Amino acid sequence: MALGARLLKEGGELIFITLAAMLPVSTLGRSGSSFPLIEIDQIHLFVSRKETFSRDKVLQETVILKGTRKDTVNPQKPVMMTSSGGLKDLKESNKKCFPKKRS
Repeated sequence: MALGARLLKEGGELIFITLAAMLPVSTLGRSGSSFPLIEIDQIHLFVSRKETFSRDKVLQETVILKGTRKDTVNPQKPVMMTSSGGLKDLKESNKKCFPKKRS
């Protein structure tokens, strides 16, 4: 993910689909972004370990992260976090906004 971030030009966007366990804890706003060049716009968590990619036998919590390359990241911009059980209820996702940094 870090290499992909460095390869982007200013304003370029990235989307990663990864296992929740592979996402650095600090990406979720506890101590700022682990990707200093990326402003995280949205994180979607599939909370079911069975539903999301059952065809491919992936039995992990899966996360989709969307971000934009910025030379200066705005620490005040909130991150939209959504969650669903799997693909079937994606349109009815739970939505919450969180600050990038917690005090």
